[in-house]
Order: sequence, then C-alpha cells, then structure tokens
Amino acid sequence: MKLVTDEFLFFTLDLPGSRDFYAKLLGYSVLAEEDWGFCMLALPDRARIGLMHPRNWAGWQEGDPLPEPVLCLRTDELDSAMAELKAGGAACGEADGERGRARGCRINDPDGRTLYLFEDPTEPV
Repeated sequence: MKLVTDEFLFFTLDLPGSRDFYAKLLGYSVLAEEDWGFCMLALPDRARIGLMHPRNWAGWQEGDPLPEPVLCLRTDELDSAMAELKAGGAACGEADGERGRARGCRINDPDGRTLYLFEDPTEPV
C-alpha cells in the first residue's frame, strides 16, 4: 500500500479570513480556491494545508464545534488500501464519492483522531 501525506485539513467558518491569515500574514501560497468552501495552501517546505468550511464534512451541523484538524493521506487504490487497513485492525468508514473520481473514507487512530484516506485519479501518487 502506497500512501503519501497530502495535506492537513483545518476547518474554518471564515474561509476568506483564514486564507488571508495564512497567505498574507504567514506568506503561504494559495494553490487553489474552490467556490464550495475549500482553499489549498502551499507551505515553503512543500507541505500543504487545506482550509474547508465544516458544512462540507459529513456529520457536522450548524452550531456544532469545529471538527479537529484532519491528516489527509492519498493513495492510488482506495479499495485495496481500505482492505489492507481493515485486515490490520483499523476501523475504516464507508467510502464516499464515485469510483473514477476523487473519493475517500475516514479512519480513526487508536486515540480516536480522524484521518482521511482518499484517491484522486487526477493526482496519482
């Protein structure tokens, strides 16, 4: 199973304010900004931060606290990676999205922290 760290995902109710904090104050580069409530930033060491409105995170409802940051891991074969992780004892949720498009699943580490494992055919590992 080949995995790469894709980004750390931070949730925000103020996407423009958060984007400006990281881009203007800290000097990170904006790689992409989507009108559905997502922004990708590049750090100088090639790491990436995704900023996302929590309405796009399944299970979050208005008035809930912001979800904790999420480590996002990318693979080329989501189904086989999920099978391997489950065989090793990891708890994997159901895959979201459609085959052939970007899709992923949530995984919890032993302490309950959420990781998001995904594949995106437009960005192979």
